[in-house]
Amino acid sequence: MKTAIFAVGLSMLAVLSACSRPEPLPEPIRNLRVMEVGEVASLQGGQVPGRARSADEVDLAFDVSGTLIERPVNVGTTVKQGDLIARLDPRDFQANVRAAEADARNAERNFKRGQELLADKFISEMEYDRLEARVDVTQSALQVAQKALSDSEIYAPFSGIIANTFVENFQSVPAKKVIARLLGVDVIEMVINVSEHHIANLRYISEIEVEYDALPGTRFDATIVEVGTEASTTTRTFPITLSMKQNPERPVLAGMAGIAYISIEMPDTDKTSYVIPPSALFGDAQSNESMVWIVGSDNQVSSRKVKVGRISRSGIEILDGLQAGDMIATAGAHVLAEGQQVNPVKVGG
Repeated sequence: MKTAIFAVGLSMLAVLSACSRPEPLPEPIRNLRVMEVGEVASLQGGQVPGRARSADEVDLAFDVSGTLIERPVNVGTTVKQGDLIARLDPRDFQANVRAAEADARNAERNFKRGQELLADKFISEMEYDRLEARVDVTQSALQVAQKALSDSEIYAPFSGIIANTFVENFQSVPAKKVIARLLGVDVIEMVINVSEHHIANLRYISEIEVEYDALPGTRFDATIVEVGTEASTTTRTFPITLSMKQNPERPVLAGMAGIAYISIEMPDTDKTSYVIPPSALFGDAQSNESMVWIVGSDNQVSSRKVKVGRISRSGIEILDGLQAGDMIATAGAHVLAEGQQVNPVKVGG
């Protein structure tokens, strides 16, 4: 009887222990960076924001120190190439030039006398060499003094508008201190930011027009002059610099916000191939095949074999295995598992 009661007690203890054991926690759903294959449509006719800046911008400063005695420009002044921007008091520089000229003349006369004395053996060749070297030293000093006098004046290196001034007349100015900022007026630029998977489609751009918020109804034809080679670490976008000529009737000012309208025409030969970032690919060690992770409508990933083509700075060309609209993982390809649930996040789209 006691044995039976003890057995029943053990059974009850086992049941209670099983009931008190905590359920395993569900595996957390990880965020996954993704891109849509063939997202030409989102760039085609896209409205990419940007901000205007002058193609020619320069901070003007003296290479010498002195006292500012003339600054005929103010903020907003329009200047032509070669116009005076600022001038330092020239008296010290002029005195230095005159002293250097006197030293150079004296050295030249001594050298000429030395030539005669050397011919008559009245001086040694070493003394003659010293006189010759003195000519070179004084000529160099004269050039330095003349350059300092020239550097006491600043002239506009190109036509433009004075955007800002930083020093007033009769103020003591150290060398390299910015006196004024000059912006060019003939060509304007805009910097836009394009996502990493759009970079491959830049070669198919047929037309870019820019319209500024302050100038509604006026569009400027733009061209790409520079493509950034490094993506932002936060937005994963690349800076693209557009260039356009000014409209004399409705000029664009630096800092104006605007929209770039982009049109794309893809040749038929390239409509079935896509460019993806290298981070989207992973390999099957047994079959030696290239794979990508496809994110389905249920947010589960599944692997798919693809055929790889050319490799370029913009990414890896996929010749077969993908279709426009496929959502692929662009990060963490080597840590995903078949059927894994994810939270897709489109970055820089």
